[in-house]
Amino acid sequence: MNYRFYNAKILLRNEIVDGELCVENSKISYIGQSKVSNIKFDEEIDLKGKLIMSGLINMHSHTSMSWARNLSNDTNLEDWLYNNIFPVEENMEPDDFYWTTLQGIKELVRNGITTCLDMYIDNRNTYRAFSKANYRAMLSIFPKEIDLIEQNKNDLISFCMQIHSVYNVTETDIVDAIKLARKYKLKINMHLSESLSEMGECFAKNSCTPTQYLDSFGVFDEPCICAHCVHLEDKDYEILSSKGATAVINNSANLKLGSGVAPAYTIMKRGINVCIGTDGAGSNNHIDMFKEMFLTSTLSKGIMHDPCAITNNEVLDMASKNASKALGMDKIGELKVGNFADLIVLDINEPNYQPLSKLNNGLIYCANSKDVVMTMVNGKFLYREGHYYLGEDENIITHEFNKIVNRLVK
Repeated sequence: MNYRFYNAKILLRNEIVDGELCVENSKISYIGQSKVSNIKFDEEIDLKGKLIMSGLINMHSHTSMSWARNLSNDTNLEDWLYNNIFPVEENMEPDDFYWTTLQGIKELVRNGITTCLDMYIDNRNTYRAFSKANYRAMLSIFPKEIDLIEQNKNDLISFCMQIHSVYNVTETDIVDAIKLARKYKLKINMHLSESLSEMGECFAKNSCTPTQYLDSFGVFDEPCICAHCVHLEDKDYEILSSKGATAVINNSANLKLGSGVAPAYTIMKRGINVCIGTDGAGSNNHIDMFKEMFLTSTLSKGIMHDPCAITNNEVLDMASKNASKALGMDKIGELKVGNFADLIVLDINEPNYQPLSKLNNGLIYCANSKDVVMTMVNGKFLYREGHYYLGEDENIITHEFNKIVNRLVK
């Protein structure tokens, strides 16, 4: 399908320009002022001043866990996980992961997220869901799921190895994950230094931090993407920086669970690639990158007593270019001719964006995910003005999701 978006505002890196953007099949073919073209468009869309921007990249998500929203509020990480989440997960059936992931994808596309790094416990059925929806995702798989790589026929889906956390894996699990990551040239994804309990338990057992413990196995000799990174010591920074690891900040979940605030400014200044994630809806109740971007900047400003600690544009990079670099996907994360047409449209005619004259320096401070009116992945609309196009009827997704929740959550 070929599309022409005109009468548009277009966010290009640090500036917003007037013009039009054209999509041919899966890629952006033109960005600029109105022009005469020989392209036959399937649809020409008058955006009436709305803003086109690159789709957001969620670098830490448990998409299926939309089923766990409000299951356990006002609890810490350990109580939430061991007393509320794990017991329910034991009763989940294979199809449950398929339908709950599709429900989570609805929230992703509704909120302008066009790619996610997903981590969960049944990747065969989450793979089914992401494939059905034609959604771009990297799945964090276990060693026993390695056959998914050889069976994969979907260019939108890639894989990395999962080491859940130091408190939830054995030494054998770690060694197996490293071996397969090396064999298949995969990145390694993990939860890292999320809570003080995790830190204390690791010190008690191993006399070192989780980062240092994993490094003793050679984990960080492979490209690593580390979620949370709330509690880091000086040596941890050195390891993550020297080994080229990526840190993913998840402010809402860490705040809500009382785990603390990740030192995003310090991580960035220590030369570590910083990205942003939402975590799952079970721990923070939303999958909203606009909220996460706002928190990443404003919390850093407040903690550092410096209004310039992390800027609007640095945060936008964390949710786009930094993330594409971490994933090894060089054709997403920026509106650029030749890149994949992973883009969203925001209705900036709403009052919360006015006046528009300085919006390029303050988008994350006034943007609202509910202002997303279109989400396109790989040149296909997955969400458009209240309707979802995910390969399954949106009402059936909701019906199956509610059936599952009613069965699992008493």
